Amino acid sequence: MDHQTQTETASVIVAKVAPPASVSLAHMLGMPVSDLILWATLFYTLLLIIHKVIVMYRDLSKPAICVVPTEHD
Repeated sequence: MDHQTQTETASVIVAKVAPPASVSLAHMLGMPVSDLILWATLFYTLLLIIHKVIVMYRDLSKPAICVVPTEHD
């Protein structure tokens, strides 16, 4: 293997470790995995809704450009 395939960035390592670590932590704290998934889904859904509202607000707050056709003879 060459050097490129052997090295992993920190974000890739964190992405690989995060799911098992969060499940293990939730289990140690007495939280069922189904509750953890439920809360994560709720949080993600709320983030998507908030993002969509912000995008819609920005689009609606832009000044409307009205182009009036003119007649040229």
